[in-house]
Amino acid sequence: DIYGATASALALDNVQASDAGIYTCVVTNNAGATTSDAATLTVNIPPVVSQQPTPRSVVAGATVTFAADATGTGPFAYQWRKDGVNIAGANGASLTLSSVTAAKAGAYSVAITNAGGTTISSAATLTVGTDSRLVNLSTRANAGTGDATLILGFYISGTGSKTLIIRGIGPTLANFISTPVVDDPSIVVYSGQTQIATSNDWDPSLANDFSVVGAFALNPGSKDAALKLDLGPGLYTVHMLNPAAVAEGLIEIYDRSLDAGTKLTNLSCRLKIVQGQTVIVGTYLLGLGSNVIARNVGPGLSPYVLDTERPFLLPDPMLRYYDGTDTLFGSNDDWDSSLAADFSAVGAFPIATGSKDAAAKLNLAPGRYSFHASGNTTGGVILVELYQAP
Repeated sequence: DIYGATASALALDNVQASDAGIYTCVVTNNAGATTSDAATLTVNIPPVVSQQPTPRSVVAGATVTFAADATGTGPFAYQWRKDGVNIAGANGASLTLSSVTAAKAGAYSVAITNAGGTTISSAATLTVGTDSRLVNLSTRANAGTGDATLILGFYISGTGSKTLIIRGIGPTLANFISTPVVDDPSIVVYSGQTQIATSNDWDPSLANDFSVVGAFALNPGSKDAALKLDLGPGLYTVHMLNPAAVAEGLIEIYDRSLDAGTKLTNLSCRLKIVQGQTVIVGTYLLGLGSNVIARNVGPGLSPYVLDTERPFLLPDPMLRYYDGTDTLFGSNDDWDSSLAADFSAVGAFPIATGSKDAAAKLNLAPGRYSFHASGNTTGGVILVELYQAP
């Protein structure tokens, strides 16, 4: 019984979700009582946006996703809008824009509708930068312990924080090569001498992140290592730990956030190779074309190592460059001294004129590239580097 509801009509003011239900009326006179048929009251709550779209600032060529969520009475219908104008076919709870250009910049909002009405989210601004950047860095080489530890160094420039996907691949690498691979790698990330993150076996929840950044999928349940990490500007290193026999491993870094505030500008890898061995470093250039400096330094390391280490430097490095189709498009044996000013411009240490080191400045279109570092005759210690250049 509803207290005080004794009239032939029942009026409910300011109806709320708690008023929903089945209503009947019992009519009584001297002869007895009769109950009416049941009347169902459904209360439709208009949408309330519980997750607003988030503003994004990315480089041209990136993929961007806006998402929104609402509370209220379902089901909901969605209509995304750019600068207040409906986007044809954009009717999901999220909106994904692929290979964005400057024309895609604007304010994105979504109208969410249900039986109770329509609510429009706040507008999220998409800013599209027109610069270019290295969005992937990788090194594939032999990995072991001690001096044979595979180490990749990288530098983040700019301001703010960048989200990275960092992977240490061993078992899944066997899908692509026939040589022995690291069976159970782990990776450790350092800022200077400080350990800031580590991973042994990868978390399956990262699979979607791999897909977003364009990384190949890892074998389910494999012993590969991976992590997702937010880092500010500065110099970092990734160490692949392999307690077993020396075998090939792959360290990869992907720019997950593709934010306009920070970018990856340098890769370096110092290791010892044997005669006939090749170290492969790779990158993906997004946005506009850019100059990239690639170096394979052996003799040029002499001023920076101990006297006891100098005899082990690779005496005559070689560098070869391949495009996204794995087609060789150039090489360098002995570097050109005219590059000295370019080294200084990107912060690379100088190399003595006339040395047998290999280096090149390449103007590259957007896309994937790899650089193969090796020795002409013998093995030895090398430093392989990539720099994004002016």
